[in-house]
Amino acid sequence: MAVSLGFGILFATLATLVVVPINYLILEDIAQLYRAPQLEKVPAARLGTQS
Repeated sequence: MAVSLGFGILFATLATLVVVPINYLILEDIAQLYRAPQLEKVPAARLGTQS
């Protein structure tokens, strides 16, 4: 019984610390696919100058 509890705690720790954050990263990548592309912001100091 102690072995079962030990493996259960090990599995829950692995799931919480590794699998859950990875799933959040995957969902964020999927969400970025459906968002409108962001325009590049030009600093105000460069608007009136020529290089």
